[in-house]
Amino acid sequence: MKRPIFRILASYELRNKGIAVARKVLKGRIDTFMLTDNTEELKSDKDFLNKICRKSGRSLDKVDIVITSIEIEGKYGFTNK
Repeated sequence: MKRPIFRILASYELRNKGIAVARKVLKGRIDTFMLTDNTEELKSDKDFLNKICRKSGRSLDKVDIVITSIEIEGKYGFTNK
């Protein structure tokens, strides 16, 4: 069954895990395509969080990611399967 593809624009904050006093916050935006438009599902989706880590050059187990805003632009087609 074909699934819809959505364009996602998200803002995030990235912090190193560790002592809370000395953590530097890295802010950024990501523009990507995902198979869901549910914002709560996106915030916990491992593929989405890994895309953010790949963009920043960090590993998922060493950072805390806070999604500050998510914009869903619309459907951009369907998958082949």
